[in-house]
Amino acid sequence: MVHKDKKYSVLQNCLYVVKDATKNYPLVMVYSLIISFLSVLLSMLWAYMPATVLKGIEEHWKLSYIILAVAAIAVGMAIANFAVTYFAAVHSVAKNNCRQQYILYVNKKIMNCRYQTIENADVQVKIEQVENLIFPDNDSIGINAVLCGVKNLILTAVGVVSCIAILQQLSGWIILFVPVISLINTLIGRLCDRYYQKNRDNWSKTDKKIAYINEKLILKEYGKDISAYGCEDWILDRLESHIRERAGWFRKIQNFDDALGVIRILVNLVYDVVVMGYAVWGVLNGSITLSSFVLYMGLISQLSSFINRFLGSFNSLIAGSNDVQLIRDFLEKDEQLPAKTGLKEQVGEGPLSIRLENVSFRYTEEGEDVISNLNLCIQKGEKVALVGENGAGKSTLIKLISGMYRPTEGEIYLNDVPVSEYAPEEIYELLSVAFQDFVVLPFSIACNVAMAEEQDVDRELVRRCLTEVGLDKYAADMDEKLISEAHVDGRDLSGGEVQRMLIARALYKNAPILLLDEPTAALDAVAESELYQKYHSLTAGKTSLFISHRLASTRFCDRILFMKNGGIAEEGTHEELLAAGKEYAELFELQSRYYKDSGECA
Repeated sequence: MVHKDKKYSVLQNCLYVVKDATKNYPLVMVYSLIISFLSVLLSMLWAYMPATVLKGIEEHWKLSYIILAVAAIAVGMAIANFAVTYFAAVHSVAKNNCRQQYILYVNKKIMNCRYQTIENADVQVKIEQVENLIFPDNDSIGINAVLCGVKNLILTAVGVVSCIAILQQLSGWIILFVPVISLINTLIGRLCDRYYQKNRDNWSKTDKKIAYINEKLILKEYGKDISAYGCEDWILDRLESHIRERAGWFRKIQNFDDALGVIRILVNLVYDVVVMGYAVWGVLNGSITLSSFVLYMGLISQLSSFINRFLGSFNSLIAGSNDVQLIRDFLEKDEQLPAKTGLKEQVGEGPLSIRLENVSFRYTEEGEDVISNLNLCIQKGEKVALVGENGAGKSTLIKLISGMYRPTEGEIYLNDVPVSEYAPEEIYELLSVAFQDFVVLPFSIACNVAMAEEQDVDRELVRRCLTEVGLDKYAADMDEKLISEAHVDGRDLSGGEVQRMLIARALYKNAPILLLDEPTAALDAVAESELYQKYHSLTAGKTSLFISHRLASTRFCDRILFMKNGGIAEEGTHEELLAAGKEYAELFELQSRYYKDSGECA
C-alpha cells in the first residue's frame, strides 16, 4: 500500500457512512427521524403530566377533567413509547445490516490486496484494528457510532428547539446558562476521548499479541506440543506479561477520566444551585405558579439532558469519525497494481518458459535483498527442483514466479512476455500451486479440490485427480465435509492426506505451470517415493518447479537448482552435482547417512 492516507473531516466521514447506509438500506435515516420526533414528544408529555395535574388543582378543574387530561397524556405517552420501541428495534436491525456491509467491504479489500501487502506486519495490525471496529455490535465504535450519533444528533436537536420554545417565557439567561454548563461537560468528555484516541496505537500491538496467544491456546493442534513440552507456564507468563502491559493503559485512561470527573461534578453542582435557586425564588415572589415551576423544572432538566446528549452526539461522531477514518484508510489504499489483461493470449498454449532477468527482492525499501540480482531460465516443459538450506530464498523465489511478490528490481518473463504490467490475476490463471501455507476450506472434498462452488465442480475430473494422488477412498464420497470444528460430522484429514489433496487441487486446475513448495513434507519416504514415481505423468505437458528438502527426491528432475543466500549457487542434474563434489554433494551425503541410520530410504 503506497500512497499517503487522505484525511477527512468529521462531516465528510459522517456523510460517507450515511450515504452508504441509505444506498444499501434507504429507510435507516427515515427510522432515525421518526424515533427523534416520537422521543421528543414522549419527553414533552412526561414533563407536562404533573404540571397539568397541578394546573387543574390551581384553577379548580373538575376532577373528571383532571382525570381525562391525565388519561389523554398517558395514552399519548403509551402510543409514543410503543412506537419508539418498535422503530428503535427496526432501526437497530438496519443499522447492524449497514455495519455488516463493511465486513464485506473489508474482506473484499483483503482478497484483492497483493499477498505481499497482507503479509506485512504493520498491515496485519491495521487489519486487526479495522476488524475490531466492524465486527462487534457496539454502538460506541465504528460505523454504529456514526449512525447512532447522527440519530441522537437529530433527536437532541429537535428536543433542544422544543424546550427553548417553551422556556423562553421563563428567562433568557437561564436558556443561555444551561447550554454553557452543558458545553463545559462536553469539552471534558472530549478531552477524555482525545486522550484515548491519541494513545490507541500504543496498545493495538499488545492487543494483537494477547488475541493471538489466546486464540492459539484453545486450538488442539497447539495443545499437543504445549502439553508434550511442558511449556504451559512459559506461554501463560508471556500472556500475563502482555495483559499487565495492557492493564497499565487501562489504569492510565481510568485515572485521566477520574481526574476530569471531579471537575465535572463541581460544574454540575454549580448548575444545580443556580437553576434550582432561580426557580424557587420565582415561586416565593409569586412570579411563577407552582404548576409552571414543576413544568419549567421538568423542561430545564430535559433541556440540560438534550444539550448534553446533543454535544455528546458530537463527541460520539468525532470518535466514530476517527474509527471511520481508520476503516477508510484501509479500504481506500491504492496499491497501484498493474491492470493489463490478456496475458494468457499473449503467452499462447502449452507449457511455458520462465525467465528471470536481474531480479532482486526485499521486503522493505530499507531491508536487505532476500533475492539478489538473480538470472534464471526454465525451458518449456522442464522439470526443475529447487533445493537449499532454510532461508536460502526458495519459497520467496516461488512467490515471485507466482506473482504473489513483485520484484523490487528486474523483470520476470513467461514465454518471453514481461509480466510486470499485467494484473496479478492474469499470472495466477497460468499457475497451479501448492504452498507450504495451505488452506483447507470447511466444505466438501470436491469443493476443496476444485476450489469452486458445488454447481461449478467437474466431479469426474475431481475423481480422476484424487485417484492420481492416491486418495481413491475419498473419490467415492466427494460430498463429505471437511474440518470437524465447522461440521459435527466433518472429517479432519491427516497431514499427508492434506498434501495429496493440495496436489490434486493443482492437477484439477491444469495450468501450464506447476509450482510445488515442499509438496511431500508430511509424507513418509515410501509414500513420497510412490508419488514421485508418478511425477512425470502428473506433470506431463507442464513446466514444473518444486521445492524439496530431500535431495534424493530430485533425481527424476531435468535440472536441480541449489540456492544459497538468495542466489543460485549450483545447478545441474543430480549426477552432475554429485560429481562436482560441492555443497549439494555434501548435503546429499549428510542426508543419505541420516536415512541409512534411521532405516529410511534415501
